[in-house]
Amino acid sequence: MKKAILGSLLAGVIIGVILTVSLLLIALNAVHYGGLPPIVDNHVGANGYIESLSGQATTWMYGSHILRSADGTILYVLQSGSVNLDAYVGRAVCIYGTLIHSGLDSGRPLIEVSAVHEGFSYLY
Repeated sequence: MKKAILGSLLAGVIIGVILTVSLLLIALNAVHYGGLPPIVDNHVGANGYIESLSGQATTWMYGSHILRSADGTILYVLQSGSVNLDAYVGRAVCIYGTLIHSGLDSGRPLIEVSAVHEGFSYLY
């Protein structure tokens, strides 16, 4: 009887771990392979790597930084009046902010960043 209960408990834990990992892989796939993180009511949360636009030529004339995915895709153009984005250049981060516009002059959407957290976060 005890072995049966222990076996059932172990099976439940294994299934829970498999489901959690599956959901995480689906979310990461959406970000890494072309899908942008969702924008809900103009609020954005996204994982990536911040780069400065200082000294870089772009086809658009807005923002001070960009957020790249792990595969190098530019996800968003960033600006912030409250967060020092230079402090996070080159780091894996999760940014939170508000959509200013969906892109001008062939550029990516512009986000006003209100918070940055080091490391990736589960956003979906």
